[in-house]
Amino acid sequence: MTCEEARASMHFHLDGDEHLHVERARVHTAGCMHCERHVRALIEVEQELKRLKRYAAPSGLTERILQSVQGIPQKRPLARVTM
Repeated sequence: MTCEEARASMHFHLDGDEHLHVERARVHTAGCMHCERHVRALIEVEQELKRLKRYAAPSGLTERILQSVQGIPQKRPLARVTM
């Protein structure tokens, strides 16, 4: 596995996925100083993001966004996202 392939799978690794490509990326990262450093940096960023204060979205924001884009041609239909 190349460094580029391993880095493409790193977010799956951080998310806890257990696919074969993730295991191969883990093996590569364990033996590659550059990729190991990259994973550590991603983990630090992830930890910092978790520490940030969360704010609730304003009431009706989703509906206003969907209304504002309804007239714009889409490549695929809009899907309503629930959080």
